[in-house]
This record gives sequence, C-alpha cells and structure tokens, in this order.
Amino acid sequence: MKKFAIFGFLILTLTFSAFGQKKTTVKVDSSKDVRAVFDWNKGVLQSTFRGEVSEIALPKATQDRVSVMYQFMSVDARALPRVEMHMSNGRKVELYTYRFVDEVRVKTPAGDFDTFHYERVTSGPKDAHTEIWLAKDQHNLPVRVVFDDPRGLKLEQTLLAFKVR
Repeated sequence: MKKFAIFGFLILTLTFSAFGQKKTTVKVDSSKDVRAVFDWNKGVLQSTFRGEVSEIALPKATQDRVSVMYQFMSVDARALPRVEMHMSNGRKVELYTYRFVDEVRVKTPAGDFDTFHYERVTSGPKDAHTEIWLAKDQHNLPVRVVFDDPRGLKLEQTLLAFKVR
C-alpha cells in the first residue's frame, strides 16, 4: 500500500495487486471519504461515498486520477492527435478525451524537456480543464500537469527531480 499526502489536506491511498491497481481511497475530510474498489472480475466499480455503496459498470482499462496521466506513456502524439480513456474519480466513471495541442519546451526544476502538450476536451463550463505536458525523450513522462476546476480548485504539478536507476 502506498500513501501520498498532497498539500497536507488530501490523502490518497493506493493498493496494488498482481493485476494492477485494485483500490483507491481519496480522503479530503472524513465526511467526504471516497472509497473505490475496481472489481475487474465482475466488471464493476464499487464506490462508497458518505456511507452509501453503489456499483457502477467498469469499462475495460478504466483508470483512476493518478494512473490516467501515465497512460500517455504509450501514445504516439504525432499519430494520435486525440486520446480517449475511461477515468474514475471514485464516485463515477466518465470517458475523457484529450487533444494534442502543440510541442513546446518546458522548464522544470528537474531540467528542460521538449514536450507534447495535451489538454482535456470539455463539453461545458462546469467541466474541469486539464493540461498535460509529456517529455518526448523520456517515454512521455508527465513533467507538468495543470488541473483547473471551475469550482475554484487549481492544482499544478511540476517534475522536481528525475533519476533513472
């Protein structure tokens, strides 16, 4: 099990099995805990939110909010200008579409990277806007991610260090 604390108020717990990610728990505060279990054998996402349990159809290759960024590592941006994948936030599963924007050099504390820049295609003003910059020479490793929710939450992630072992 791996736990990540982000900004001191968000705790993300990931549990992995031999078949990949099995369970994701995102905690903002105890009254809003979200627990999601990906049951690949049944093809359902079992979601627990505010004490209510629901089952949602789980399309093949559905990702969570953390693993979705790493699915770009197998994408050839020049051949695939649009990328579609199912993603779960723990409460629901939605089809996300990203479009190739441009190629740009990005400066990070880990160094400068030539990148492929993608952004999420949204259907309305209530959808969160996401931009991702992928290092071309590092197997499309995400080096910068900006998540901007119209309700006021904005998260920016930038690669601080890069070490290959």
